[in-house]
Amino acid sequence: MPIQAIDQAISFLTTPLSRTTVSASALSVLQAHLYAALVALANPSSSRRSSSSSSSGHFEIRLRLASTMPPPECIARACDASGVAWSEWLFLIGGGMGLDLDVNIRHDTVTASFSRAGTPSLGLVTVWQQVSSREQLLVDCK
Repeated sequence: MPIQAIDQAISFLTTPLSRTTVSASALSVLQAHLYAALVALANPSSSRRSSSSSSSGHFEIRLRLASTMPPPECIARACDASGVAWSEWLFLIGGGMGLDLDVNIRHDTVTASFSRAGTPSLGLVTVWQQVSSREQLLVDCK
């Protein structure tokens, strides 16, 4: 199973916290809990698997992070375990501008879309995309 997508998503989501007063140990606990929860969601043999998981290792996890709703369960549990305040984390993820965020974690891509409550997306950002073996071969040959 491609774990790199999950690692990249966690890095994207937690980097804003590393620049605050959140302790390194709390950040580490948060990341570990988030990692375990996302791997469980992506694992096709898990009882809590994503509806689009398959035995080929392909998966898709969608996280809606919005001020008008509670955080996804995996985020809420990671916050509880680490002592990180969800409202502070969401504020930082949204760049301090009250933005909501949709994160799509696929086996080969992580994307994010920011929006203001009740408005269309401000645009889609590719956070990480797996390089195919053919693309890597072309890069290595140059």
